[in-house]
Amino acid sequence: MKHTPKAFANFGLVLRFHVMNDILTIFAAFAVMNRVIPIDDSFVYIAHGPCGWLGTTTCYVTYGLMTMGASMTLYIVLVSFVVRLRIMQSRATSNRAIGFALAATVLPVPSVIFVSDYSVIIVIENILMSCLAEYRQTEQTIFSGIADVRSDSMTIMITLMIFALIPLYFLILHVR
Repeated sequence: MKHTPKAFANFGLVLRFHVMNDILTIFAAFAVMNRVIPIDDSFVYIAHGPCGWLGTTTCYVTYGLMTMGASMTLYIVLVSFVVRLRIMQSRATSNRAIGFALAATVLPVPSVIFVSDYSVIIVIENILMSCLAEYRQTEQTIFSGIADVRSDSMTIMITLMIFALIPLYFLILHVR
């Protein structure tokens, strides 16, 4: 830490952000311990983790944080490659510019997760019980689900996630 060149010291901001994102994602995954059950055109999300003690809303928000953190990792990798490229080109990058790059690239697309079709829990429970009645006996926390994956909001979300990731992979390969 004492002998890090000044130009490379700013890269530590990207590393700290990446580590904090990974820790948040791991804790959220532990709290939810989710299981996804596909039923025809529907998905049922069940939590087996400690978030179930606090209710379905807590599990839904925690699951959203976990999914968002996992998808943010690719965007952080892109920013890290760009910062490293600038360091190798002997161009100084300020902490403010790195912070702006992280916020501008990391937050927009993964936050689409919260726009997804959050169906009413009663509808999701009815779908689950009509197809898999054995779940009636268990005390699981059904925290979310998608009543119909073909809905407009789900189509938009899936399209955004796919079409945002394809150029991201090409950018990472190019900058690498």
